Amino acid sequence: MTFKNWLREEGMRLRGYFSRQEGVALTTALILLVVLSALAFVSVRWTAQDIPRTKNFTKTRQAAYIAEAGFHRAVNYFNYDATGKSPGELSNGFTDEINGSNWPSGTFTNIAMGAGTYTVTIVDNSDDGDQTTDSDNAVILTSTGTVGGVEVKVEGTLVRALYQAQHALATDGDLLVSGNPTITGSNGSVHSNSDLSLTGNPSVSSTATASGTFTATGSPSVGGGTASGATTEGIPVVNISDYKSTSQYVLGADGIVRNGGGTFIHDTSVSGNFRTSGNANKGWGYSAGPPVVWDLGDDEAFEGTYYVEGSAEMSNSGSSAHPFDVTVIAEGHITVGGNATLRNKKLASDPEEVQNIFLMAGTDIDLQGNISNSVQGMIYAGEQIEISGNPTINGFVLAADSAASDSEVTANKVNGNPTITYNGGSVSPFFSNKVTVTSWQEL
Repeated sequence: MTFKNWLREEGMRLRGYFSRQEGVALTTALILLVVLSALAFVSVRWTAQDIPRTKNFTKTRQAAYIAEAGFHRAVNYFNYDATGKSPGELSNGFTDEINGSNWPSGTFTNIAMGAGTYTVTIVDNSDDGDQTTDSDNAVILTSTGTVGGVEVKVEGTLVRALYQAQHALATDGDLLVSGNPTITGSNGSVHSNSDLSLTGNPSVSSTATASGTFTATGSPSVGGGTASGATTEGIPVVNISDYKSTSQYVLGADGIVRNGGGTFIHDTSVSGNFRTSGNANKGWGYSAGPPVVWDLGDDEAFEGTYYVEGSAEMSNSGSSAHPFDVTVIAEGHITVGGNATLRNKKLASDPEEVQNIFLMAGTDIDLQGNISNSVQGMIYAGEQIEISGNPTINGFVLAADSAASDSEVTANKVNGNPTITYNGGSVSPFFSNKVTVTSWQEL
């Protein structure tokens, strides 16, 4: 057989082999069925396992959201009281919270929300190793959210920072600015957490805003615009007694003068009013009341920082040749009248924030007449404040409107021809009424 014939026969034989397809389709179908069955089995198993995973993930997210809600409720507890006003529990600081004496466990333990509960706890940040006394105005808040046995914790650090005044003049209650006052400086703005009225010809270099209603009549000049419904500003309610120990002279309700450490200086009940001979406006005058009132003279020997257990009055104190250098902190009201020439007493031994205090009253402040010599410092009234006449003030003015226990001033007013200049940046002598969250993490 020739090679050519052999090749032809082999080709025919192979064609016959490949033309027989019996069983090939069945085998292929079986293989594909096995593969698809395996894939289906794996898919079912993964799906079965993914269902509880999805449920747990959903519960985890729900628990996290509930934990965050508990955390924010606790922050709100510090910032606002039950009526929605500032300050809240923060007015007492953090110590009575971390030592357990004032932390409302019932308010923050297993509180139902949606499908779960939250529990919030507070501890000191171990700043000094003492877990019952806060020394740096910082604490750690932990909120645990629980849903269906799944727990998520949210932890944050709360800090109570020093208050920073944003306005030259700010009040928590209604404020009337009338006449020809000048409010100026880079922070020469006016704000009321209630209603603000500008009447006459006041000049405000920056903004004039009210959380309530702003109104204007006459020809007021406002350089930075006006607004009603503005954001409420946090105006602290100060604990006046905190500054007693920093004072050079404590004028007691009992008529005795002591220093900040309690050392005896003078007893008015024994020797009468402490006056410099020949000038009734000098020295200290005491009236037992009620109410207790101290009259501050302007004797050069007794300039300094005063703390008054009662109310303080100054009239015609100082002169252009010699301004009366004082800082006055009173539990009651402070009134200044006549042609007082005053200057803030800054003691190098005091912290900068204390040096910035000029007048601080637990109740009202009433400034009348001509307070000159460019007073530098803060003026703070725990209740209401009235400024009239022609005082010149470099600093900021606050009225907290915390109550109306004193009738010396019945409404916040600035009238006449005063000038208030504030360029911001002053270090405040007291802490803010709002906490700041400085760190945040989900555990």
